[in-house]
Amino acid sequence: MILPWIRVNREAKKTRLVIPGWSILPRYFTQLFPNETLIILNPFMMDEHQLKNYLTNELGGESTQACDQSIQELIQNGLDDVFIFSMGLQWVCMHAPELFELPCKISSPSVQYVKAELEQMTLSLRQSLPATLRAFYRQCFSSNEGWLWWKKEEMKSHIAYNSEQPLIEWLNQLGNVHADIPDVKHITIWLDPNDPIGEKPPIHSINQTIITHCNGHIV
Repeated sequence: MILPWIRVNREAKKTRLVIPGWSILPRYFTQLFPNETLIILNPFMMDEHQLKNYLTNELGGESTQACDQSIQELIQNGLDDVFIFSMGLQWVCMHAPELFELPCKISSPSVQYVKAELEQMTLSLRQSLPATLRAFYRQCFSSNEGWLWWKKEEMKSHIAYNSEQPLIEWLNQLGNVHADIPDVKHITIWLDPNDPIGEKPPIHSINQTIITHCNGHIV
């Protein structure tokens, strides 16, 4: 399967594949991993003009390239690590479980989501995308400091460059997927046990490394 990606080339020693969570756009990950070459799945900006504007306006200081490649091609070309965020876990379970064979960091995972909450989000998106995203992002932060940072740095672009249909498709296609995380040593899980979004996986494991924090859903 050929998929759309955004490559952020920093000529770094480490190349990380990023599978985003619902509605989360690439610039956030470039700040989370400032010293690595990133290959970021782009499921939310399908319009070429919209994508070009995003790369210019939000990632203008980076060397970026939009490309279409299969997971197999990316693995063959060499990946050092995979970062899977939030509902990106369900995407990997459905479309690319072979990624679990690579070193993985999985942040804010949920093994499943509440159907009634997904249906309400779908209804809200059809009524007002900006209001739905604001309400969702507010849930993602356990501190007012983190929320204020998101509003200042990320909110405007996330509302401007996300669009209704891809977001609804992710909720409908992935929201009902029950995710199982392999219990292997090369997988590390980051989670806040009090994260209100979705049902958290058990935090006891034989092989996985589990790192707990209190930052909320968005780290």
